[in-house]
Amino acid sequence: MRNIAFVLAIGLLVLCAGNMFSQESQPEGFVREFRIGLWDVLEVSVYGEEEYSGIRVQVTDHGRIKLPLLEEVDVRGLTQGELESKLNKLFVEKQLFQNPSVTVLVVERQSQRMSILGAVANPGRYELLGRQKLLHVVAEAGGFTAFAGKIT
Repeated sequence: MRNIAFVLAIGLLVLCAGNMFSQESQPEGFVREFRIGLWDVLEVSVYGEEEYSGIRVQVTDHGRIKLPLLEEVDVRGLTQGELESKLNKLFVEKQLFQNPSVTVLVVERQSQRMSILGAVANPGRYELLGRQKLLHVVAEAGGFTAFAGKIT
């Protein structure tokens, strides 16, 4: 019974993680750019505009951010560069800044987390940094416990 629970837990981890852990699925030299997701924390600045410098916002569960002088902006799935371009365009369209230079930093990656449950030393939520293999995340969780059973 223990082995079945272990296999199910590992299968669930692999299912949840998707291709994030597989380096074979991408061409050699391919670097996947981080896409903004739900609950990520961003810092937005407009160069030369002191009142618009270092504004921290969190992406809502609807994939939007709220910035001063702007309505809600849909950001889910955009890269940092794409969001910078979008904000530049919005500031010009709304005539807030003539020639803005927007910088967006991802301060916290809340959307790139996964839960590890089951027979590991420290079950819990872990941040995925870049492209990791499943075994690296299990190691970060303290490795398998004596109750994990054998992998065959």
